[in-house]
Amino acid sequence: MSSQTSNISLAGVRIYSNKPLKKGQALEIELLLPSGNSLKALVKVVWISALPPGSDAIYDVGLEFLNIADDIIPKLQSVLEDSSPIK
Repeated sequence: MSSQTSNISLAGVRIYSNKPLKKGQALEIELLLPSGNSLKALVKVVWISALPPGSDAIYDVGLEFLNIADDIIPKLQSVLEDSSPIK
């Protein structure tokens, strides 16, 4: 499944998808990082809603991270800090 990330935090990620997912469904996802590296994570669908016709995708989906490996948290945190707006 290929989806576009809308926003991300240490708790989860919001994606746009063309695949119908079910609330409570567990998935393994791969996040492609700006560095070119990727992270794999187990997630659970916590909400899903249809997007209006003409949108880039069919569904707006909220995913919660489950059991993130200890070595992934610092990598994800680094990406989040690098993408924070400058104040």
